[in-house]
Amino acid sequence: MIEEIPDAEDYEKFGLNLFHKAWSGTIDGYTEYIQYEHDGNEEYKGQADDYAISLVLIHQGMEFVLKSRLIGISPYLLIEDMAGVKKSHTDDKKFWEFMTYGGKNLIKIYNTVMKERLSDKFIHHFEDSRVIRNS
Repeated sequence: MIEEIPDAEDYEKFGLNLFHKAWSGTIDGYTEYIQYEHDGNEEYKGQADDYAISLVLIHQGMEFVLKSRLIGISPYLLIEDMAGVKKSHTDDKKFWEFMTYGGKNLIKIYNTVMKERLSDKFIHHFEDSRVIRNS
């Protein structure tokens, strides 16, 4: 049996928290940049890191919100490791023990099962943020 199956609200809430954290990090980075600029200090140590972290959080937030929509249909849509599912008939497994699909496959799964597909614009931004995050 598969235990501790998440619900859509948990994933959406976590994704939105990631967006909030990313936005806060961006504002903090910008504020720090302005402070250094006004102090006459040309060296800004944290800006690149703050923005890179914010981008990672934004992308992760997008993934969690997409996952929340898929969980609304069935949490099993997220499970990539079907071999692990086959073993769960003899041993209980927690949902979190399964490997779930990542960003690259989420778009395909989403557009396969959802009535309203993601826009080309969203897909483009999602892919760009994934590539930048991984670089």
